[in-house]
Amino acid sequence: MTDISSEQPRCRILLAARKLFHRKGFFATSISDVAEEAGVLKGHLSYYFPSKSNLLSGTTSIIETELGEQLNGWADESGDYQEIIGKALQAYEESATELASWGCVIGTLNNELAKDNAPLQQEPRHLLEMIQQWLQTQFLRHFPAEMASKLAEQLLCMLQGAALLAHAYRDPAVIKRQVTGMRQWLAGLDKAAEPCQ
Repeated sequence: MTDISSEQPRCRILLAARKLFHRKGFFATSISDVAEEAGVLKGHLSYYFPSKSNLLSGTTSIIETELGEQLNGWADESGDYQEIIGKALQAYEESATELASWGCVIGTLNNELAKDNAPLQQEPRHLLEMIQQWLQTQFLRHFPAEMASKLAEQLLCMLQGAALLAHAYRDPAVIKRQVTGMRQWLAGLDKAAEPCQ
């Protein structure tokens, strides 16, 4: 897995920005906030990231790299679509406390930026598209393309909805209950449609 926990200033800045964008929101976080969190001077931060949009791009990029490595790692393992997606659900469940405390970082960025700055939302939206495409690829192991696409969208809605509700209630148990439901939903899919021949 990519190591971005380096003591290099650029890495510290990106880690600080990701944390603050997630916890405070993009618009509520100032460049000064990020500099303070990263332990660098504001001018030093501006050397690496001349604008806040550059900082968002860098933050989105590290999330994309980590997400891609995680998704590819699960997909590389043997097993049917239910086992592979099950590994993703397990990781999601293991992050229940963080999701309840702060919400989903990808969902948070998309929700905020879609309301106030659609151009800035394009990069975070790509992260959602990555997840949906990955889910669709897993469903394609068993279902026709049109159904795989619908199932991927449906499961992504379940995941984002559970994160939103868990955060609203500050209750990690919401994630655990919903993951149980998602597993049951997955287990019943084979009865709902015939596999590709």
